[in-house]
Amino acid sequence: ELIEYREQIQNETVFLEEYLDGKEYSLISMWDGKSLFHFEPNFSMTEVQADRLELYKTKLAFMLSDEKASFRGFLVSKLLWAKNDWYVLSYRMSPNQKELEEIFNSSTKDFLYILNSIIYQKLDEI
Repeated sequence: ELIEYREQIQNETVFLEEYLDGKEYSLISMWDGKSLFHFEPNFSMTEVQADRLELYKTKLAFMLSDEKASFRGFLVSKLLWAKNDWYVLSYRMSPNQKELEEIFNSSTKDFLYILNSIIYQKLDEI
């Protein structure tokens, strides 16, 4: 299809992006300046998905630690499961109202307990 189209675009700047189709997932995390805590929604994953998600979480934590990020607060990663891996669609530094509701509704721990543990660096208790 591109071969037929090339004459029409030969003098144009063209950006081609791979189309990915899969299930979207929001990972909501909290960074306290030293540690990254993740709020796990009730989403059933395969073992491969869970392993790949753990790898993403580790990379995200290393990135924030290595960069000595001064940001403190929530981070929302929009992920897409396609081709046996997670693709990062977007991420931003603060959740909207719907995502905050997801935190409250999906956490198995009391939210104030989580915040208190993060404040006092007791992440091993969570």
